[in-house]
Amino acid sequence: MFRSFEPVLSGSMTAFKKKERPQFTPKEAEVEKERRYLISEGITTLRKIRTLVFKEGQGDESQQMLLQKAHRFSALMGDFILQKSLNYQADLSTHPYIAESRTLSDELQNEAWDSKHCIVPSTVLLNLEKATDDIIVNIESTAGSAQSPNHKLSELEIDLVLEEFLKGTNDLNNHAISNLFKPNTKVGGVLTGGMIYLSIAKGVVDKYAQEHLKVDDFVIAVDAANKRVAIQESEGDMATENVFVLDDMIDKGGAMLAATYAAGDHFGNAYIYSGKGDAGSPTQRAEKRRQEKTNYLFELFQDFASATVANDKEVAYQIYAEAERYAEQNSLELPGGWKIRKEKMENGIFG
Repeated sequence: MFRSFEPVLSGSMTAFKKKERPQFTPKEAEVEKERRYLISEGITTLRKIRTLVFKEGQGDESQQMLLQKAHRFSALMGDFILQKSLNYQADLSTHPYIAESRTLSDELQNEAWDSKHCIVPSTVLLNLEKATDDIIVNIESTAGSAQSPNHKLSELEIDLVLEEFLKGTNDLNNHAISNLFKPNTKVGGVLTGGMIYLSIAKGVVDKYAQEHLKVDDFVIAVDAANKRVAIQESEGDMATENVFVLDDMIDKGGAMLAATYAAGDHFGNAYIYSGKGDAGSPTQRAEKRRQEKTNYLFELFQDFASATVANDKEVAYQIYAEAERYAEQNSLELPGGWKIRKEKMENGIFG
């Protein structure tokens, strides 16, 4: 069945509102073309940084420096997209994104980017532009104007302004969203598009929301094919109580799941929220891991039982040894049924 491209990029429940603008003059069209080219190049740059994060031999310190660089660059790009969307006639020739984009492009010109995504940067940008326009339309309907808002937005109002980002794209429920601005909360964006989208949303909160509403954001890099995740670290991570993992699309969800589980490991004392199902509280995560380990031992036991019935003692002993190693490594007690069945096999009961 045919699926429209926009929902594939942004989540099945996305319905962006369109911002009406006058048609560009030839000169404005040329300026807009150059801006869009710079942003598309920037998306490629972020993909190169993500590839470098997982380059073989990359040390932890170098990896963190790359994530910090991606964070800064995403913030500049997000602001550049927001500013050009708010006022397409604005002079952005001195915006810091332009200089930083050219600097990083030169710095990484000989680097390749390894992306499993088939979505070209220009299409990612188009989606981000539509998402930004949706936010601006919501600001206008809530605060009267995006240029001269008549009041600072409350938490409920900013939640509505960002509704497509939070609910449409990331499929967060109301309970999760109610914790977004709680103290000791961090919000992670998955490179590349997810972090850019998050940077746009953070810029909106900083500009339009009441002063006590803040977004403490960080970068998550994911190599879904090899199940590797790198998280930008900070000193207060272990004191964090709530963590959100957000992206610009949730399709199959492999990257999101990997990022969510990694966030649960990194932020040991936090409740983890994401659109692919919450990782839960530390206690819930510990119980889930314990259950997963117990299930693995149960699967091994099925193989062990089959080997004993077949009187294949060599295979049975190998499985038993593996079960003992696994139980010891994971601080589990091997259930008594293992020893009972082993003794029966050695006594020839299954022979």
